[in-house]
Amino acid sequence: MKATEKYEREKKAFCAEIVRIRSTIDFDVSSRGWCYLLEEHGLTKGEFDRAQKFINDCRKSGDLPLDICAEDARRATDNLEDLDKEDPQDQADLLIEGLRNAHKAYLPFSFWEMQDVYVEMLVEKVDLRNLFSPVCEKFHIPIANAAGWSDINMRAAMMRRFADWESQGKQCVLLKTHGHFQNE
Repeated sequence: MKATEKYEREKKAFCAEIVRIRSTIDFDVSSRGWCYLLEEHGLTKGEFDRAQKFINDCRKSGDLPLDICAEDARRATDNLEDLDKEDPQDQADLLIEGLRNAHKAYLPFSFWEMQDVYVEMLVEKVDLRNLFSPVCEKFHIPIANAAGWSDINMRAAMMRRFADWESQGKQCVLLKTHGHFQNE
């Protein structure tokens, strides 16, 4: 019985520490990403698989909030219905308000037209995408997760964008996070 009690105490302390760490960061972290964050707390690479499973088990059991980990956009569900929750008058009011503010989203020219360079960013993990996305959004930098074997369609689209900007006299820059990308 003492071993079970000790395990439960340690699990509770671990979960409390995860929640505390989460409150100190401003980006979403995947279950695997937590392992990288926990390296500075003594977790070794050899323990990553076990720690990732433990974190997910704690989420499933309710010991950690389900949303303590970032959603994996690669596994997102398409074609879900998005039902209107407002009554028809409220919906019409929202649409009218949207039309009144549509000019704020009007973008008649590219941010990059006034720059000497065109920049895109590739990362290899969803955590890095979540980390860099706010800065990339601020500076209009397209960002993608190449995650191992990056899709040939994604790479071809990037090459077409680069070719287009190069034809306009821009120097194209691809920023990528540390790591190996397959098929470079």
